[in-house]
Amino acid sequence: MTGRRVSALTSAFAVLAGMVLLVLTVREYCLGASAPRLGDGAAILLTAS
Repeated sequence: MTGRRVSALTSAFAVLAGMVLLVLTVREYCLGASAPRLGDGAAILLTAS
């Protein structure tokens, strides 16, 4: 049972970190960063979840 909780907590943290990175990437894109950075942020989110 504890292993499942640790796994769920780890997954939740990874998704949260991915969302933060995606939001920061979109913000940078709006400020003029290149489009591949936006794709990198989306890829990080998808691999985390």
